[in-house]
Amino acid sequence: MRFTLLRLIPAALAAALAAGCGPQLPLAAPQWSPDGSRVAFVRYAADGEFALYLADPAAEDAAPRLVAGGVERFAFAGNRLYWLRPPGNDARGGLVAAELGPDGPGAPEVALPPGPGERFAAVQAAPGGLLYLEKRDAQDQPAVIEFDPAAGKARTVSPVGAAWFGPQVSPRGAELACLAPAKDGGLEVVRKALPDGEPAVLARLEKAQADSALLAWSPDGARLLAAFTEEPPEGAASGRGAVVLLDPRGKGEKGRRDWALPEDRAPLLAGFAPDGKTVFLSLLVVAEADGGQAPGCESWELSAAGEFRKLAEARGKLLGARAYAPGGRRWVELTAGGLALFEAGRAEPARVWPLDFAERIAGARAALAAGKAARAVELACAAMNAAGPADDRSAMQLVKADALDAAGQTRDAADAYLESLLRYPVTVRPEPDAQIARRLARYADARPEDRLLPTLVEAWKLRAAGKFEAAAEGFKEAAALSADRAWSAGMSFAAARALLDAGRASSAGALFRKVSEVADFPQADWAAGLSAAAYALAGREDLAAEEVQRCKDLFAKSALAGDFAALGKTLAERAGKPRTAEEVAAPAGGATARLEAWPATGLHLAFAPGPTPAGGAARLGVVRYERWRLVLAPPEGGDVLLLDKVPEPLARLSFSPDGKRLAFLAGPEGKRSLYAVDLGGKQLLGDLKKLAAGHPDPASRAEDYRWPEGGRLPEAVAAKQ
Repeated sequence: MRFTLLRLIPAALAAALAAGCGPQLPLAAPQWSPDGSRVAFVRYAADGEFALYLADPAAEDAAPRLVAGGVERFAFAGNRLYWLRPPGNDARGGLVAAELGPDGPGAPEVALPPGPGERFAAVQAAPGGLLYLEKRDAQDQPAVIEFDPAAGKARTVSPVGAAWFGPQVSPRGAELACLAPAKDGGLEVVRKALPDGEPAVLARLEKAQADSALLAWSPDGARLLAAFTEEPPEGAASGRGAVVLLDPRGKGEKGRRDWALPEDRAPLLAGFAPDGKTVFLSLLVVAEADGGQAPGCESWELSAAGEFRKLAEARGKLLGARAYAPGGRRWVELTAGGLALFEAGRAEPARVWPLDFAERIAGARAALAAGKAARAVELACAAMNAAGPADDRSAMQLVKADALDAAGQTRDAADAYLESLLRYPVTVRPEPDAQIARRLARYADARPEDRLLPTLVEAWKLRAAGKFEAAAEGFKEAAALSADRAWSAGMSFAAARALLDAGRASSAGALFRKVSEVADFPQADWAAGLSAAAYALAGREDLAAEEVQRCKDLFAKSALAGDFAALGKTLAERAGKPRTAEEVAAPAGGATARLEAWPATGLHLAFAPGPTPAGGAARLGVVRYERWRLVLAPPEGGDVLLLDKVPEPLARLSFSPDGKRLAFLAGPEGKRSLYAVDLGGKQLLGDLKKLAAGHPDPASRAEDYRWPEGGRLPEAVAAKQ
């Protein structure tokens, strides 16, 4: 099976769909070799990396083998695996082939190079061994070519200038279906009998976008599926997804059935079950998260009766894309836990191939959700054994604790939970303080003889209530109760963080330093870095510089090594000074208003590299940036602070024509929002609460504005779509 769809890797899909545009980059479904002995698949990682792998379902303990990096299009033909390799500085691009032997693929060789300025965008193998490729020229115009590997010859099968793309050969290899732009918008589905039949238009997809369309044949060749995203209506960011089933034997629109996809979802991949009646779809969904947009993928089923049913979902992963083995009794499918092998009659996967720590966590969570607590514990333990230094062991210990809880082993669950909190306190998604306190209280009830748990419960309750100094004392008391040096260090780590939150940065720096000296503590490098950052926040840059040098000396091989170097550079830079960015006078004179930028120093802490307020990405460090404020100076004197500590830049300040209101823009250029307040600072337009958290209001997005004559509120100009 071969799929052409919105050709974007998952990490980039959300932004492209939200904007209604994007470059054409391919997504690929798994494929079985013709004899059913191997499975090839592309793994798309959250960091945007992708690669081609080959798995052997019969090899119980063998992990998938990496075939090539940076590859997204591939096909089996006979005993060879073909893939498309983009041209690079050290490799010749084009169609590459490798012979499949008992020990895996042999040495790759270029089977068909593209011409000057050309590239291949898709490849599919026909049952007889011929290959059909989508070729793009220097102007990105597509054409479809047929390549005979045995003869080493290629020929163009699409009409000159027709711009065919997305070729799909029928299961018997008797006809070819492609997509082509229609003259007055939308797409046409064209078919051609092979080898040299006359092309004919099978159907018209009125509103289909070219970069979001795919075709797929049913196993018997009796039906052809088209899925696409429609052109967005006026003012909308994206259009509605749609699915069309066509009967290639019908004339005109005979036998056509249309469905709209579930709301706010776009097609990624699609294919048929062996009976040719059920359709499986991978759909993109974009959700608002943390002031931004998070891409997710859902696996859906479309029944012969035209009913949609959601099967699974995950964030930042490609799901679904089911591929059946010859005979139809087995299939593979992309899941949050990795590529999974299923067998008819079994609800659970017969085999899962996780390729990273996140997939192992997802696999354990999936087992837990399926009621397989013992299996979830087993997977969690195996993941911990295979974890590397940069993996989030706290998250896996939390999964283990949940699984032990589900199995009724509450006392053991308490130990796993404490491991997640104390041995690995820095994690991807820390739990809220109040939730931690409640869970620890439940474990304390199950272990009344344990003196440590009640002390930790009280410390986390104090922290949840905002009583940070008292919480720090509680954590210090708990640290003295534990004989485990790593756990004791973890409690001191919690005390230092509480001191930092209480504004006692210098004391926090000293305590973090002490924690970093505990050899048994796995996150000693984090403690050392936080010691330097805390001293910097306290204004003790001399001590901060000493700590940075110590970090570089002791933790040169840490995943934080780059952050330590960046922290040193930050400390070497001189802090800025307060400045007035803009000052305006009211129309009637007297009152003035000004935008001021004040230097700020903050702590950035993230388990994985994330964006900082000053730009760039980091795990840990001190960031220097500006906080903005809006000040009103009435004629009678005495400044009035209308808005303070805004982490986004403010600009284009002005009074209303009557001098009773103020308007301004907030956010970086290209992502600004419009706000208005009265002279008392009351919100009139735009969400000031979101702005204070660093998120310009998407509902008032504008790059400029004007005050209408006599109008109460400003009007956006050139609003960003």
